[in-house]
Amino acid sequence: MNRKTVFTGNRDPMDDKPRYETCEQCGQRWNVSRQARLYAGVYICPECATRNRRGRPVKA
Repeated sequence: MNRKTVFTGNRDPMDDKPRYETCEQCGQRWNVSRQARLYAGVYICPECATRNRRGRPVKA
């Protein structure tokens, strides 16, 4: 039995559009994966997350 996923014409058109989020710390806009889950609706960019782990201040 073939168990491949078959895509029908019922896809959500929003899946093809990029999703942008604004970092809460530096204010820059980032292209974020549609599958990414935001922690409590707050987005922290990868650069700020690295700075937070290392204890460095955020550049304004």
